[in-house]
Amino acid sequence: CASDFGKEGMLRIKGRIMLRTPDAPVPGLFWAAGYSFSCSSLIKDVPYDPSLKNLFFGEEMTMLARMWTKGYDVFAPTKSLLFHLWSRDYRPSFAADVPDPFALKERSLRRARMLLGCPAAPPPPAPP
Repeated sequence: CASDFGKEGMLRIKGRIMLRTPDAPVPGLFWAAGYSFSCSSLIKDVPYDPSLKNLFFGEEMTMLARMWTKGYDVFAPTKSLLFHLWSRDYRPSFAADVPDPFALKERSLRRARMLLGCPAAPPPPAPP
């Protein structure tokens, strides 16, 4: 489900517990890279965008938009199959070995915003 927009303007998603167990996979509006199951043809048809290096928030939205325009649909399974360990305290992050991770991330965010038709800069945060 949609949760909120992060400080960089990208939509955040999070899982929800369903009130009843569905009989079949449920059509979804979002895609999670850490919880994706498909045929290998998906990566051949919709490869990761090489110009979105060092992008974390925004990667899934751009990938989903590109998947959808290639004819793919996404579904949620009928039960939990695994969980995602969100904490990275036990290991370095993917950006640890990048000389200037901020500049690379900013270029990637600009491209992601352009691909998604978002404003060039994120809106200011709402007052508390």
